Amino acid sequence: CEKASEIARNSEKGISDPRVIEISRQFYSSVSFETPFRFRNDLSTLLRRMNCLATLPAQVSQIWPDWHNHSHLLANKTVPSKQWLDAALALLEPLSEGVLVETILHVLKGAGACRHNMASHQAIRGMIFICSRKPYPQLAEAIAQYVLEEGLLIEKTLNERLANTCIWTLGQMPGEMATPILERLLDQCRFPSLQMRINAAIERHQENH
Repeated sequence: CEKASEIARNSEKGISDPRVIEISRQFYSSVSFETPFRFRNDLSTLLRRMNCLATLPAQVSQIWPDWHNHSHLLANKTVPSKQWLDAALALLEPLSEGVLVETILHVLKGAGACRHNMASHQAIRGMIFICSRKPYPQLAEAIAQYVLEEGLLIEKTLNERLANTCIWTLGQMPGEMATPILERLLDQCRFPSLQMRINAAIERHQENH
């Protein structure tokens, strides 16, 4: 019981919505330290994502089901098509630019990463892909921070597709801020396949800007 309580307390770090906190306590009442770490890690990510969605602005929550459905067109896609991006921006058009940027920052901060593709996985990838059309340095920095904090360049098996999503997006972003950010990520990457993708993104970004 004490072990389960300790796990529950740890799982609630960063969770603010009382409904998600209650769900967390119910989940972890049947979990112990003997439960495989991978399961506990993925469950923790699921709770973080639930909290992230529960604390979205009201106008974002209204369109999120449609966004969720549209994002599932990304399944088995390495990069989005122009048609997908155009339709995604049209879907998000009811949001002001400020609300959209804050929503992306909110998702990147609260979404987490896991080994398995949860239902929200494509919706998060979609939010990252949208940044490829946005010229804001704070989004580029947030994507890089997400990559580093979630260990996407350290543990390849965590979710290589999420890492690729972030790398491709940075290489497509307008402005000049992405190249030094990609170079910073390259310095911390030890996996040849991801190093090749980062180098390709740097070259592409330099050619286009």
